[in-house]
Amino acid sequence: MEPFRQISNTTLFNRDLGLLLAVIILHHHLLELTNQILENEASNGSNFVASPLSLHVMLSLIAAGTKGQTLQQLLHFLGSTSIHDLNLLASKIINLASPAESLAGGPLLSFVNGAWIDRRFTLKSSFQEIAKTSYKAELKSVDFAEKVVEEVNLWVEVATKGLIKQLLPARWPDRETVFVLANALYFKGAWDLKFDPSMTQQRDFHLLNGQIVQVSFMSTQTHRRRLYRSFDGYKLVQIPYQSGQDARKFSMYFFLPNEKDGLPNLIQMVKLNSGFLNQQFKIGLENMSDFWIPKFKFCFQFEASETMKEMGLKLPFEPGEMTEMVERGNSDHGLYVSDILHKSYIEVNEEGTEAAASTAVRGPRSRASIPSQSFVADHPFFLLEIKMENSPQSNTSALFNTDFCLRLTSQILENEAPKGSNFVASPLSLHVMLSLIAAGSKGQTLQQLLHFLGSTSVGDLNLLSSKIISTVASPTENLEGGPLLSFVNGAWLDQRFILKPSFQEIAKDFYEAEIKNVDFEAKAKEVVEEVNLWARMATNGLVKQLLPDKSLDCETTLVLANALYFKGAWDQQFDPSMTQQRDFHLLNGQIVQAPFMTTKISMRHLYGSFDGYKVLQIPYQSGQDARKFSMYFFLPSEQDGLPNLIQMVKLNSGFLNQQFKTNLERLPQLWIPKFKFSYEFEASETMKDMGLRLPFKPGEMTEMVDTGNGDDGIYVSDIFHKSYIEINEEGTEAAASTAVRFKCCAIIPTPSFVADHPFLFMIREETRGMVLFLGAVFNPLLDT
Repeated sequence: MEPFRQISNTTLFNRDLGLLLAVIILHHHLLELTNQILENEASNGSNFVASPLSLHVMLSLIAAGTKGQTLQQLLHFLGSTSIHDLNLLASKIINLASPAESLAGGPLLSFVNGAWIDRRFTLKSSFQEIAKTSYKAELKSVDFAEKVVEEVNLWVEVATKGLIKQLLPARWPDRETVFVLANALYFKGAWDLKFDPSMTQQRDFHLLNGQIVQVSFMSTQTHRRRLYRSFDGYKLVQIPYQSGQDARKFSMYFFLPNEKDGLPNLIQMVKLNSGFLNQQFKIGLENMSDFWIPKFKFCFQFEASETMKEMGLKLPFEPGEMTEMVERGNSDHGLYVSDILHKSYIEVNEEGTEAAASTAVRGPRSRASIPSQSFVADHPFFLLEIKMENSPQSNTSALFNTDFCLRLTSQILENEAPKGSNFVASPLSLHVMLSLIAAGSKGQTLQQLLHFLGSTSVGDLNLLSSKIISTVASPTENLEGGPLLSFVNGAWLDQRFILKPSFQEIAKDFYEAEIKNVDFEAKAKEVVEEVNLWARMATNGLVKQLLPDKSLDCETTLVLANALYFKGAWDQQFDPSMTQQRDFHLLNGQIVQAPFMTTKISMRHLYGSFDGYKVLQIPYQSGQDARKFSMYFFLPSEQDGLPNLIQMVKLNSGFLNQQFKTNLERLPQLWIPKFKFSYEFEASETMKDMGLRLPFKPGEMTEMVDTGNGDDGIYVSDIFHKSYIEINEEGTEAAASTAVRFKCCAIIPTPSFVADHPFLFMIREETRGMVLFLGAVFNPLLDT
């Protein structure tokens, strides 16, 4: 018997789809590819099997992630006119080969797709929808620094019933890998007319090099009719598989050269005739007097990228236009295809055929597009002290509008930058305090506060503050290493006044405020000490002397205050033994020595590089609840770049609310200085400059205190804010407190009459109002 050629592990014939599928699936470029590899292997005497269908679907999925000339080149290579047609075709292919149990003896066929995306990146929503909808792909976010090779190989092995093992070589993905796409095709079919195992016997098989080997050959009874045709230079046998209950019909075709060394010529015939496999072979049922087919099983694998480049498909293997797959994030990532691996397996025996194929594509970033990643905070930087990430329990990414606080703190930061002063503040503390003030206002004052806070109603503000206090910053014990966080509110009301019931209810129910009556007239100094002690206790001793000496007096009507405390351990702590003194470059050009923390190079950190600055996100350990906290460091690219970064933050109102696209990176250089400091400021004048003026004027803050003077109400005279932060190898401890002092528009003094200065007097008869005497005393000591 001569060498034979088994073109494809499965050739699909579905009368409903007709030749349309076959013509497009087995496009001549893909056949040329497999024929080229087959031609190379023929000279080696190696068996070969591949799946044009697997390769076609993989290239179609790649095309869905490209644009421009790269897309056009792929469309031409795949014989299509639009990406829509490719996606529709892929969907039909996958539906045709959808996983199904063998139906009444019909073939078992499955086709699955998968995508593994490095967790540093996010798939574009459009590509994700195509991958899921048209290709039914399973998408996974992974860390390619870990054992992803084993995961992909196991996925392929399971999908091919154990036939394809070790598709990806060890260490194939590396840190530049952004994605791996893979598919797996499996087929198992029983012959419609099975071979008789008792007739199987050893016979000669003639190799191309003239050698003869003994091989097991199958045969059938001589009276069995077979689909057979003799052509110029070769013979063709079609062996159908048993059909199931659906309309699909599968067959295996054997192309046997007439000459024992005729396979190379047959390969050339197939290569030169692009429509060879798509033709309808005119085969008739014939009685075969001598019919022998060898049993065989083998696997074959090859890397297809170089062959594709030689055939003209070059652009997908170059960075540039593979932009529709992955979000760009922090830079032009320069995605491209680096490798296309294909592995197939087939076994043919008396029962039928079992075959499988799998294709995998690796997509890295261009090394030229990868900056030398480092984060060395050796010059002034801006930090977002603590940010709560999204959690299913509390949608906290936009719990409150930080625009006003961002503008306020940016303004103060801008003032402090020329002085070289460190700065820290709590937008959350300020927001809650202004919300409570808004609850006691009406009219234009209320509207100005609502606009300043980015809200539409005081009801929304109260509800939001309640969520902040109860969900985001409710007092918690440290839960299995999770952060310790507390937020409390307090009110100190002069004993001469009473809170309006409506405001008192809001303060207690929504803000969980502790309300106390005090004597500002006689004991103002003691109240200052009491409020400061309250803030110190609530912040675990970090905020001392919130209220300055003599900041309260007899004109004070009310003091509102809150206190925020946070203590969290880094999810990956710094190694104290690696901390060392390094240079820190001040804005004025001076250099100071500061202790810098670092980690082992093998550790990966959430890092992003943006226009003019870098971002480092350091998560804290989480507890048993759903809250997740991180610290963000914003490091200007230039040593004197902090003023420009401050301006960028100030001009971009949504800066802090955005989702910074940080990716897990290994940073060869990571150095963060240890630091601890406190900062305090009085915010009223800055707020007035920003347009918030009415709360500082008498008139419409009438819903808070019953003053006894009609609608005069009270007004804000001072807003004190003080914060503290410490960063070290273990984590962060931080605190903030805000206090607001109110005065009454027309303070009612305690009844008294001390005639210690010149006065007027009269003597009058009360029943008739008759004045008997009228006089004035300028000096009581004068007696003449």
